[in-house]
Amino acid sequence: MEDDRQMDLALWRYGIISPLLHRDANDLQLWEMLTVISANHYIHPHDGRHITMSAEAIRKWLYRFNHGGLSALGNKQRSDKGTHDVPAPLANEMFELRLAHPRWTLSLMLRELVERQLWDETRPSRSTLYRFARNNNLMRDPQLNTVEVVRPFEFDKFGQMWTGDFMHGPKLYEGKKKRKSYLHVIIDDCTRYVVSGRFYSAESTQSLIIELMAAITLQRKIAVDN
Repeated sequence: MEDDRQMDLALWRYGIISPLLHRDANDLQLWEMLTVISANHYIHPHDGRHITMSAEAIRKWLYRFNHGGLSALGNKQRSDKGTHDVPAPLANEMFELRLAHPRWTLSLMLRELVERQLWDETRPSRSTLYRFARNNNLMRDPQLNTVEVVRPFEFDKFGQMWTGDFMHGPKLYEGKKKRKSYLHVIIDDCTRYVVSGRFYSAESTQSLIIELMAAITLQRKIAVDN
């Protein structure tokens, strides 16, 4: 029975990571696909709960599958020696929370257990849960980067948002005098495709208008700082 439950869990996790296993050169980068997949809602195969998974948890499943196959996607067997009286439902939820939220502190995990009415903050004691977490590697990894990658703009289709900016270019001779040049580039936010780019003799509104006229299309928005 337990083997069947573990296989159901492994197959469920495999279904979530399968798009990552069959990427090609035209797909998004791995971290972008992880962000997209983690934004979805999933139904847990054991209790039917609607849950979301962190990108880090999904990345770990991918690592486990690549190094251990389908069987590695099940929950690891734990050897609790009875020194800490932690009920099985509470222990299982702690493992699930750590897997789903690797950046959470243990204090935040315990708060979540209280909100889910799985722990009454009395029995077992907080110190017991902390010892249980330490003995079962459930503490937050101190080496884990806690800073999420955030992009200021993010659109899902080409042409929805363009971004343009000037940068200083090399000085060029105009007759006997050197004159500074300015590079203006417009890129598409979704694809990072360079829509247009050229050098100008001035960082001006007129240069910006010329660039826009050269690249004009059916974009919905454009952001510039001039």
